[in-house]
Amino acid sequence: MPDHITGERLTRLFRPRSVALVGASDKSAFSQIAYHNLVQFGFAEHTYLVSRRGTPTHGQPTVISCAQIGEPVDVAYLMVPQAGLLEALDDAAAAGIRNACVLSAGYAEAGEAGRAAQAELARHAAGLGMVLLGPNHLGFANLTDGVPVCSVPGLPRVPGPVALLSQSGASSSAMTDFAAMANVGLSYLVTLGNEAMITAGHVLDYLVDDPGTRAVAIFMETVRDPETFRRAARRAAEAGKAIVVLKAGSSAADEDAVRAAYQAVIAAAPDGARIEGVLVSPMRRGGAELLVGVVPDPQWGPVLAVAIGGLFVEVLRDSALAPLPVTPGQAGRLLDRLRGRAVLDGVRGAAPADRDALTAVIARIGDLALALGDSLESLEVDPLLIDGDRIEALDAVVTWRENG
Repeated sequence: MPDHITGERLTRLFRPRSVALVGASDKSAFSQIAYHNLVQFGFAEHTYLVSRRGTPTHGQPTVISCAQIGEPVDVAYLMVPQAGLLEALDDAAAAGIRNACVLSAGYAEAGEAGRAAQAELARHAAGLGMVLLGPNHLGFANLTDGVPVCSVPGLPRVPGPVALLSQSGASSSAMTDFAAMANVGLSYLVTLGNEAMITAGHVLDYLVDDPGTRAVAIFMETVRDPETFRRAARRAAEAGKAIVVLKAGSSAADEDAVRAAYQAVIAAAPDGARIEGVLVSPMRRGGAELLVGVVPDPQWGPVLAVAIGGLFVEVLRDSALAPLPVTPGQAGRLLDRLRGRAVLDGVRGAAPADRDALTAVIARIGDLALALGDSLESLEVDPLLIDGDRIEALDAVVTWRENG
């Protein structure tokens, strides 16, 4: 990893005086949340919106490049597709910006081609004298100084002594909510993503010297730079700062575990039960998520609900309703009514949804609910994963009336 990622260097990233949101768009939920956070924390006057179209965004004027800002900027928050990312880095570097948060996905998590693209990204940034946080993450929030540079909703306004680092952006949102429920205040929230340059060890080393942080909680799938992490952990121990790590992962043991789980299910079945097999489902990453559900209404009969899924279900409360039955065309109009519909167009490098296939699936879910009859109390598919033309119901629940 680059030797120039020191605590002093990271201070300019994590304690910025100004931020450029590059790729700002009213259609992007990531852009909306990031700008909302900055406004809520009183940082609007130090935030610049960069959009290639140059049209007003989030109710504010924009510039078409970082070079047009005309003021020093400490951090570029890059919400641009992978195809335009190197050009965006060039533009930021030309404007004197030396720190970047890269949201785009499709890098090391996407296989061999993605790993090659990530290596090129890191080399390109290093050649420009820049350091990167990410890619494939949701930014960071310095809650001690009140500077949120992230697309995580519901950030706490009152800081505390615990820093939270997470390689998963989605998990960080859930952990932030849990910290609030447990009355644990946060000094920093840092989503790490793929750690192309800045790793958990670098951030931990920085936090050892942060007077507002007394403990560090870390969610990680792997330690990508063991030596840097080891040195930082030793410094934290010497400084009397606790580190708590939740490590997730998998190993050749995804077959022994499946066999053991199968045997446990069979053993738990009631006497006389007929078991024809079990369903083993793969883990899925990326894509967009929808919630598609049906509940009966006393006046209208079965009503279909479509909502943006994932971590945005309860945050955006963004849904559209229609009485059954619905045609694929009507399902498409329901999608068009969603405020967050842009997530289906392909964001952070994801493939745009196959609208024809998606609307056909939504209509078929409605048909299924009708076919189940009056005994149906509710049917819910959450999430319905959409990744290009691949559409999968990853979880579904059907409940019946007592007389059903």
